[in-house]
Amino acid sequence: MFASINSAKAIQESLVSHGVVSKVLPSFSSDGSGSLIIQYQSKHPVALGNTLSISNTQEKPELKLLSADADNAKIDTSALYTLCMTDPDAPSSSDNKWSEYCHYLETNLKLSPSAESPMALDLSSSSGDVLVPYMGPAPPKGTGPHRYVWILAQQSPDKAPGEIKDRPNWGFGKPGAGFQHYAEQFNLTPVAVNFFYAENK
Repeated sequence: MFASINSAKAIQESLVSHGVVSKVLPSFSSDGSGSLIIQYQSKHPVALGNTLSISNTQEKPELKLLSADADNAKIDTSALYTLCMTDPDAPSSSDNKWSEYCHYLETNLKLSPSAESPMALDLSSSSGDVLVPYMGPAPPKGTGPHRYVWILAQQSPDKAPGEIKDRPNWGFGKPGAGFQHYAEQFNLTPVAVNFFYAENK
């Protein structure tokens, strides 16, 4: 089921074709380090641009980082990580006055070995600091499909990420501002990205 997700090329092509690269991130290369595996309610996977219902995505999902190699050699398990979900289409793809809208932000997250697979690292533990509690998709009615982008980023050992002032525009007060502005402020390096669509017709 996750064969296509576990491909650096497929990830890159999907992020570019759906505008995640350019709108949310200026560029991204997974460098074969791993894939962000996300499942809502244990049976609704996030699969690089698939569509999920609003009702099935209201609770925080299970998340794992699936390594590209059995030894997790390319993943720094001694580092701390930041995890977020952001909506670049708020309130719509043609109106970015609330974009990006921060739906979740957790910092100082540690990767722990998964009991289910030697190639997976668990992200669902409560080891981090939740700065913005999870809020499920709530796109305004009739505003078309919204992209909900999950990003896992490695933190710099020299600068701990701080809080944001608000969910809209990630508190920067500038339409279109979001994760990239936050990442530049705190020297974060994205290592894994996944996303889905949700729409309120």
